[in-house]
Amino acid sequence: MPKALVVDDEKPCALQVAEALVDDGHEVRTATSGSEAIAVGLRWRPDVLITDWMLADDVDGLHVAEVLRLVVPQLAAVLITGFASDDLRVRARDGEVAAFIEKPFDLQHVRRSVREAPCSGGLRMNGPPIAVMEIDAAGQIRFANRWAREMLAETRAGADVRVFGDIFGGEAFDLAAAVRKWQVATPRSSRRVVWHVRTQAMGAQGTRLVVLRREGDPHFITRPLVRMLLGPLPGTGDESSRGDRALIVSCDAVQRRLARAMLAVAGVGGYVVGTMAEANRLLWADRGIGHLVLCADDRSEVSQESVARARAIRRGLSIIGSGAEALRGDLLSAGVDRFLLAPWRSEDLCITLSDRIGECVDCGEVLPLRRADSGEAPTSWTCRSCGSRYRAILDEDCPPDVRSNVRPVV
Repeated sequence: MPKALVVDDEKPCALQVAEALVDDGHEVRTATSGSEAIAVGLRWRPDVLITDWMLADDVDGLHVAEVLRLVVPQLAAVLITGFASDDLRVRARDGEVAAFIEKPFDLQHVRRSVREAPCSGGLRMNGPPIAVMEIDAAGQIRFANRWAREMLAETRAGADVRVFGDIFGGEAFDLAAAVRKWQVATPRSSRRVVWHVRTQAMGAQGTRLVVLRREGDPHFITRPLVRMLLGPLPGTGDESSRGDRALIVSCDAVQRRLARAMLAVAGVGGYVVGTMAEANRLLWADRGIGHLVLCADDRSEVSQESVARARAIRRGLSIIGSGAEALRGDLLSAGVDRFLLAPWRSEDLCITLSDRIGECVDCGEVLPLRRADSGEAPTSWTCRSCGSRYRAILDEDCPPDVRSNVRPVV
């Protein structure tokens, strides 16, 4: 019988579904957050994922499926939600979700969906390929996905190499240094081969995940998946969620697709919807939403009534109005807290929603920068690794080694 991973932030619900599947003969494991589901699934490698869409952290059910797809190409996913928005239905169809179940549901529906899921095919790989390996404390390669094997085939050790050190001809490679940032590696090969390597710290299971990319590969494209795959960076204040989730409202379908990508690249969890009615439903449903971004254009209007309604649902909600410069006055008059000039980039969104910038949008380097408070004048900084520029304040609380990751622009 297929192995099944059940994910729900309400533990009784997860256990109820798990017990029903165990009765059907499945080997089952459970998780109560997206991050936990990824940590379990990457090593256990289930055949079927049964997951709620809205989870307790910044990783939703579709994110879990996308990351696990890197190590289980034929993974089938059953998505459960109490908020079946039109955009979510489109995302589910685009990802070839095997089954889409709306709450409330009965266990028979779930059991039937799991039985049929493997026959429906796996998820289509929407994102770029990422080379992933699992290595134990002795340096033995316990697992390598197809993209990792393709890269290993470029070395003298070959695609079937079993010891990580053999890739470098027995020379030591410091995996610990690759926990915090990408490290350059030059495996032994008949031609010039240069890799960039990132890894986790050694886990309780006695293994670590390692990500490889070729020199010149576009780093920013894979960055969201790599962040979710490797988990939080230890010792940088990123062990938990980056803060409250964001909810973006836009009536433009193209802008909604771009906004979803921007949320992922900025490392901010959240939702993108098309109407205030959908936004208000989510504000009631998810108490973890702390930021509301209202996108205004010629076809939509952000009113005092819509802003007041959102504040009535969620006290302490941070509301950002976004639009052309000509709309700044109207948005501020409607009662938004801040204005975000459109079109915006992922780093603009990250700075607006969070006190800390976190990581460079282009190369993933950890940055000791934060958004300027009222009365503070931001200055220009460049990322040491790739030269990307930021207008921000140096965060003096960051460790010295992190502080050296930026240089002031003279």
